Amino acid sequence: AVPAPAATAPRPAAAPAAQAVRPVSKTMIGGSARAPAAAPKAVEATPAARGTSPRARGDSRPETAMSAPTREERDARMQLARERASSFPPPPSVPGLRIAGDELLTDLFESVSELTYLDGALDGAAFVLSLALGKLPCQLGLVSLFDLDRRQYVVVRQQGGAKSALLLRLPETARLAREAMKKHSAVIATGSDITDTIDERWKDIGITPKSILCAPVERAGRYLGLIELINPLDGKAFKEGDSHALGYIGQQFAEFLSERSVLVDPDAVLAAAERDLR
Repeated sequence: AVPAPAATAPRPAAAPAAQAVRPVSKTMIGGSARAPAAAPKAVEATPAARGTSPRARGDSRPETAMSAPTREERDARMQLARERASSFPPPPSVPGLRIAGDELLTDLFESVSELTYLDGALDGAAFVLSLALGKLPCQLGLVSLFDLDRRQYVVVRQQGGAKSALLLRLPETARLAREAMKKHSAVIATGSDITDTIDERWKDIGITPKSILCAPVERAGRYLGLIELINPLDGKAFKEGDSHALGYIGQQFAEFLSERSVLVDPDAVLAAAERDLR
């Protein structure tokens, strides 16, 4: 018997050219096809693209990202800080909550130890000011650091007050500051003594001092700064026990600063204040 030949599948007829089906392209959008984008031409990198500085390109404009702020820029930031003074942190305590005597010193001894965990002078200044106002609530509190080159105290931290006192300066010859440094202890000004202690800072801040407590921040004769509290919230004048307490805070802050740089750079002071206001 002769085997039957294998069945051969018929070839499909070629589709007419008019009915040819094109493959669907990925660029088909909304039923219409887009032509693929042409490959980008190689473009020679310009000096700016290669990271060449404006100065190398002959641009006379300063490189603001690298250069220090100008005096105009610094003054503008100082003015902005003063305009935003209403946002400054208020004193943390309420009127009438005022600790005195041995209890005050005991509380300070336990609380001030946290100062050692901080790094910079500005952070330390913020800490001691909050600590002082927490124990002795007042209308205004200031911490100043000493500018050795100009022999002036510069306000670097503030709580309370109607306007900003940041970067305001007090000469080392100011009566209350000089007396505190000479006695190595905090001093009180009240009543008739206030007249001799009034300086331009109070006018800029917009406050009328009625009772002032000023503690020196110094170590072995080296001037480091001041801590000032103005007008207790309970309406009473400062007492001797208050001066002992703030003097103790000043001593601990002096030990803290003796191992660190005393920073009075305007940009750093303003940046710290702006960070607090956020």
